[in-house]
Amino acid sequence: MRDRGHDPRARPGAPHRQREGDRRGVPVAHPRRRADAGLHPPRAGQCLRLRRKQRLDGAGEGVRTVRERIALTGIGLVSPAASSLEGFARVRAAGAGVACGGTLPFPDFDPARYLGERGFKYLTPATQYGLAAARLALDDAGVGDHYQGGERGVVLGTNFAVWSVLADMDATILRNGADQIRPAEAANFSVNIPASQLSIRYGFHAFNVTITTARIAGLEALALGTECLRRGRARMVLAGAVEGRAPEALQGYFSAPIAEGAACLVVLELLSAARERGARVHGEVGPSLFRFWPAVLGGPSSPEADGGSDGALAALIGPEADPLHLFEAGHGCPRCERLTGIVAAAAASAGRTVERHVLSDRFGECSTVSPMMQVVDLCRSGLDAGLVVAASPQGHAALGRWAGAAA
Repeated sequence: MRDRGHDPRARPGAPHRQREGDRRGVPVAHPRRRADAGLHPPRAGQCLRLRRKQRLDGAGEGVRTVRERIALTGIGLVSPAASSLEGFARVRAAGAGVACGGTLPFPDFDPARYLGERGFKYLTPATQYGLAAARLALDDAGVGDHYQGGERGVVLGTNFAVWSVLADMDATILRNGADQIRPAEAANFSVNIPASQLSIRYGFHAFNVTITTARIAGLEALALGTECLRRGRARMVLAGAVEGRAPEALQGYFSAPIAEGAACLVVLELLSAARERGARVHGEVGPSLFRFWPAVLGGPSSPEADGGSDGALAALIGPEADPLHLFEAGHGCPRCERLTGIVAAAAASAGRTVERHVLSDRFGECSTVSPMMQVVDLCRSGLDAGLVVAASPQGHAALGRWAGAAA
């Protein structure tokens, strides 16, 4: 049996030493712990953990989420077509009309307008778009300093936010060697840099998470942010998507014109907290469904064929009055067309008709940002509820139910 007074860190053969008060197994206070340590206030993270613990029923029962309603209280949009809610409404009302292919450029974006004169020079365009959209979303929500840093989290979706940096670094290494990479450029190589920059600039200290699922990552960011709020991990979440220029080799997956880059972020809060502070509510988050469906790629013709998604789909469709409003992310996207057909067939079997909503090609295609624009469109439509639908080229499907401000 090991002697209680033995110090396992002592050198072999060294004389044994005991501190006074330890001879009878009496605990000895750490010498650096002051007697008045209890007078120091707990940190923000400690407060958050305490609140989360208070919301759970017993340590042995597992985590139980608080099924409280989640509100969307702020919207920030930066894109070649529109960089404000008013501009979004004007372009939306204008309808289709861009008779051009290729890339939709973004020449008028001025980061100094949103970020000040300093601090953005060495950031990628996608990170600049994200910081600007975050500024617009926070201003629209009017949160100010209502929430502390430890109560605020960030969840971003992206596919191509740092692709141009990696492409340039690869070209430099192959042409001149790794020692020729510029230090200022190397700091932007990681895909989680935009979320990290948001956390640093705007004081989001609870967490920052980046999701990269093709096409649907922005909708997944909304779902994860919603779950974090319900589990008490944060009291406010900034969620959405940012994108930079897509690789030419992958542009064939999207319908032209393709936006050079964009960002669309929203502020999520508990509905009760939003009402308590008198916030304007743009919409309300409903249930969502994320699946890999072979049917989206032209495989089995129904969701029942690949593992029981039919029950979840029926719950999303719901028993509400006709029609079911479908907001499709993508004009002419084959995968999204197939997914819409699956949903329409399920709605028909439930005795409901479908009304489809597709954003104008004036906005351009922008991977993970396009589904986020459909969320904005739904919330600004004046409808009571709708279903946002998106699909990736690889067959990932996302469906999210939202209640509009009218509800």
